[in-house]
Amino acid sequence: MQRLRKPAARQAFENGRTVYVIAHKLMPFTMYAFECPINKRDIADRYGENDALGRDTFDSLVQNYTWYNCTFETGYYPAFYVR
Repeated sequence: MQRLRKPAARQAFENGRTVYVIAHKLMPFTMYAFECPINKRDIADRYGENDALGRDTFDSLVQNYTWYNCTFETGYYPAFYVR
């Protein structure tokens, strides 16, 4: 498990690796953590290779995760991990 900065996580996502997003105060891969795996291949399988609306890009996925899961208790910004 390796923690990445956001540009490195974006590059890993674009290269097809699974990036785990989690609020920064939580420890990933534990019983109480709720990390979110994001993978470009899974999105391509869901919407097709050419998504005309541009939804579910790395930035939109991270923004949605931050909006719904980052709080005072868990941390205000996301952290990124790869295995």
